[in-house]
Amino acid sequence: MADFITLAEYSQLLDAKGDTLTSGIVDTVIHDGGMFMEKLPIKTVGKLKAKGHRILDLPTPGNRSLNETYTHSTGHSEPLEETVFMYGGRIQLDYLLDGGDDDLIEDPESFQVRLHTKAQTFTLKDDLINNTPAAKAKGLVGLRYRLVNDLPTSQRLDAGAVDISDDSDGTDDAAFVQKVRRLIYTLPDHTADMLLMNDTSLLCLRRVLDNLSLLKSSEDSFGREILRWGESGPFLVDMGLKADQATKIITDEEDAGGEEADASSTKTSVFAVRFGPEYLTGWEKTSMQTFRWQQGVLKYVEFDWPVGLFITNPRSIAQLYNIQSA
Repeated sequence: MADFITLAEYSQLLDAKGDTLTSGIVDTVIHDGGMFMEKLPIKTVGKLKAKGHRILDLPTPGNRSLNETYTHSTGHSEPLEETVFMYGGRIQLDYLLDGGDDDLIEDPESFQVRLHTKAQTFTLKDDLINNTPAAKAKGLVGLRYRLVNDLPTSQRLDAGAVDISDDSDGTDDAAFVQKVRRLIYTLPDHTADMLLMNDTSLLCLRRVLDNLSLLKSSEDSFGREILRWGESGPFLVDMGLKADQATKIITDEEDAGGEEADASSTKTSVFAVRFGPEYLTGWEKTSMQTFRWQQGVLKYVEFDWPVGLFITNPRSIAQLYNIQSA
């Protein structure tokens, strides 16, 4: 597979090879994964671990006089190593159901594959934000945990309980937008590709940007509305629901520090991300694999995606927390 590609390009490559089963699964990941999964650049590395270096500090610059030499100085970096995690599922059907019923729009196998892929995609999105090594050792480590434990404290901003709840009458709207601007400024080149949030934050940001004529709307390939902050600004993304289809991935019940869930709290967060080989990317050991076989009266379909995250620049992501949402 090519160098860094998006899932849309990924699907096209699979389709061109005649692998319609796998390309169909990838299309479902794009549909239910939303803008984050659609835009995340992914690279096939062929290994169970991805390795690299993250810059810690730069060499000390200097000048020299005539007939003098420069003073030697060395920059420093730290080694990075990320482990692959497997996401997938298995579908089991009686062979008598093969081909389905003429009255059904979708045959049972395709239907179950789509449902399994949906559930796994919602789980993957949740892990990307919320998972910790202690919560689920077999899943990706989420952005929230990385920001609290692995990345500079400058990448976490306290919103000071700015109120964006429905009963706030918009009093703090301008303050909220200014804090989101500060969030974007923590990223390299003061540029974010995407702002990840829940529906509460998105509706508030949408309202304010619309009033300022800074909200740009378009449609994706599925006919869904896509929102951006200006013509070429960050995409505004509601991360949606977990696999239970009831709980928000980015909830309105975070503790004031934005580190974990707190049912007694009414706080939320917004995350800013910058994509690219120098910033935040996805990676995989190999491309998504699908398998079909039959054993006796039972037919099986199994899919497996060995995938991981890689953050080269420690300023590639940031979090604005302690936002009053209710």
